[in-house]
Amino acid sequence: MPDKENVRKALGIMSRRNDLTAIEVEYLHEVARCGMLQKTLPTKVRARLTELGYIEQKLGGLVATSKGKVYAARHKT
Repeated sequence: MPDKENVRKALGIMSRRNDLTAIEVEYLHEVARCGMLQKTLPTKVRARLTELGYIEQKLGGLVATSKGKVYAARHKT
């Protein structure tokens, strides 16, 4: 029997666990705003945003994914 989190993930339903902290949202906005961020993010913030699929590493730096851009747009500070 599939666990609840995998079912939610497959259906594209965000769980409360995926809610970002204010700091994470701030850095996501910075990455989304810059287009390609070459500045270093705190390790934990970068790992979490990458794990959730909001940012990814490209050859020139960090970029927001489509999912990250949508999240940033919906959660303006």
